[in-house]
Amino acid sequence: MIRESLKSGLRGEQIVIPGPANFPCHYVYVDDVVRGIIAALDVKSAPSLVYNLSNDCALQLRDVCKTLQRALPDSEVVLDERVDTGDEYQGQLAPSRIKNELEFKPQVSMYEGVIRYRDWLKEHVY
Repeated sequence: MIRESLKSGLRGEQIVIPGPANFPCHYVYVDDVVRGIIAALDVKSAPSLVYNLSNDCALQLRDVCKTLQRALPDSEVVLDERVDTGDEYQGQLAPSRIKNELEFKPQVSMYEGVIRYRDWLKEHVY
């Protein structure tokens, strides 16, 4: 959704985000995912087999819309709550295990990640 929204905004099109405003979203920037994987590979013996690579708190879809609007100030971002996306609600992911056992925490905020991706898309149009 982020990619298509950014591409639409860069083309000057209206960005329509379907779904309920309070829908929880868990985004992690790719650099943080890579850092988390490396942290898991670098540990001599991982105490756990499964880790959540996520931030401490989920954003709501309305926050994602605000972030996109902030990153693309000349675009109109519309949240269309009439659309049922069929997505299932997720509870809060618990990143405490990866934080405590591997001393890992994502560093890139949602806004910074959107800005980085927007700028990358400007340079790599396809």
